[in-house]
Formats: sequence, structure tokens, C-alpha cells
Amino acid sequence: MNILQQHELNDLPNQEEREKFKIKDISSANWALRKISAAKNAIKEREELANNEADRIKFWLEEETKKLKEDIEFFTYLLQEYHQDELKKDKKAKTIKLPYGTLKMRKQQPEYQRDDKIILDWVKNNKEEMLIPQEPKLNWSELKKNIKSVKGKAIDSDTGEIIPGITIIDRSDKFSVDV
Repeated sequence: MNILQQHELNDLPNQEEREKFKIKDISSANWALRKISAAKNAIKEREELANNEADRIKFWLEEETKKLKEDIEFFTYLLQEYHQDELKKDKKAKTIKLPYGTLKMRKQQPEYQRDDKIILDWVKNNKEEMLIPQEPKLNWSELKKNIKSVKGKAIDSDTGEIIPGITIIDRSDKFSVDV
């Protein structure tokens, strides 16, 4: 933020002045835009600072926990070897309970790596009953182009027919400020 913008933020009206303040001319409107611009830049600076600090903290956390994670992996590997040795001795020792935790060995379902396009082509030719029929979907953007609004009702501009299920609510203009 430059010195002029800092000055804009330092030169803000107090609460009592704000209650009486009114923008009356182009000069006071421009003054208000300068205040908004300075405030937005101050917000942006603070967000950048927070993001930089968050990155620094994430980096610190990664460095602090890297060795601990390696320790966990090392001891987990040793426990897995121990558990496998115990399973060789006793096939029923799938769970070993200890004072500080439990060692478990469970069968897993296989993982399927698939290419849906190739599978879909095969199913179309060999197992059509495995296909799920699709419900038709509304193309709202195209329909909206053919709608005319009359007293809150949606009228098909081609036929003049009222389209059921649509209520049109006119909204007031939206004010925004771009700086």
C-alpha cells in the first residue's frame, strides 16, 4: 500500500461524522471511491501476509513432523514383520492385543482400475442389461432463451403457451462499486 492510500485510511470520518455524512457531488463520490480502494488494498495486503505466514507454518510443520513420520513407518514395518512371524506360528493370530495397541491383519477387497469407456463399449455389445437407462435432463439455458415474461408467468415465445412450473420474479437493479 502506498503512502497516499495509507493517508486515505488514516483520514476516515469517526462514527459521529459517519452518521451525518452524505455524498453530495462528484468530488465526495470520488473521495469515497479512494477510501474503498485503499481499504481493498489493505485487505489484499493482509491476505497476502496471512497466506505467506500460513505457507511458512506449513513448511515448519512438515519439517517438524518428517522425522516423526519416518519413525512411525519404521516401527510399523517392524511390527508388521513380527505379526507375520506370529501368523506363521498360529494362523488364527490375526489380531494381537497389547497394552498400547492392537495389531490386526485383515483381508481386503481387490482394487479395480478401470477404463469406463472401454467397459461401456463391451457392455453395450455383450451385457446390455447392465446399462442404466438415463432420465432426460432439462436444458435450462436453451429453454430460457425461448421464454417471455408476462406478469410473472413464463410464456413460450413460439406458441404463446404458459409454461407450468416457472414463476418469474423481477428483481431490482443491483448496485456495485468497482475500483
